[in-house]
Amino acid sequence: MAQIKSNIPIHYIKFKGLFSFSELLQSIRKWFEENDYRFEEPKHQWKVGEGIETEIKMKGERKINEYVRYDIDVFVRTFDMKEVEVIKEGQKIKTNDGRIAVEVSGVAIFDWQNRFSG
Repeated sequence: MAQIKSNIPIHYIKFKGLFSFSELLQSIRKWFEENDYRFEEPKHQWKVGEGIETEIKMKGERKINEYVRYDIDVFVRTFDMKEVEVIKEGQKIKTNDGRIAVEVSGVAIFDWQNRFSG
């Protein structure tokens, strides 16, 4: 038996408004670490115009056992992002304003080492 891949449905998250871009990225990284995924960030692009546009791809890989491995891809894009100051609980804080789109996809790979064929 060769590798069998079972795709996990793609989930989309879209948001427009105030958000903390750095906290979003940190929380995604933290989730991968807390759930024992090997984390990598193969793509990180910034484009500055009237607003900042970013494209960030994050990948996580977790070996469940000798037969099953999970791969998760997270693709984060921002549009028209600007740094703004807001007053929260009486203090000025810097945050971001703009649009953000997050795409989460994954795959479960069975016999990922090709050890159970034949």
